[in-house]
Order: sequence, then C-alpha cells, then structure tokens
Amino acid sequence: MILSTLFARQHVIVDEIYGFLLAYGAGWIAEKKIKVGERIEKYLPARVVFTVVLATIVVVFIITGYLP
Repeated sequence: MILSTLFARQHVIVDEIYGFLLAYGAGWIAEKKIKVGERIEKYLPARVVFTVVLATIVVVFIITGYLP
C-alpha cells in the first residue's frame, strides 16, 4: 500500500513514514496497556479517543510543515 500511494503520487514519503510510525506506536501502546485475556470492549472508547487525538496532532503537525 505504501508503494502504491507513492507511485500514484497521492502522498510523499514523509506521509508514509508518519503513518507507519503512528500505527506502530498505537499498536505498541495498546499491547502494553491491554493485558492478555481482558475484554477489548472495556477499552474500546479510550482507544478510539486516543487514536483520534493522536491522529489529529500528527495531521496538524504535517500540515503546518507545508504552510509558508
């Protein structure tokens, strides 16, 4: 998917790197915070809020880098 979006010129490499790091970091945090055997539904609202807030921060950071 990363290569297809780069070859179609929909994104630049920085977008792909930030997207990968965001997904990896969110997965790592979720793995550390949710113990094996616990019900995922218990943490779903917190995970959704965390993901939206983090994604918003990253998007704002990327967009401000393009502003003159």
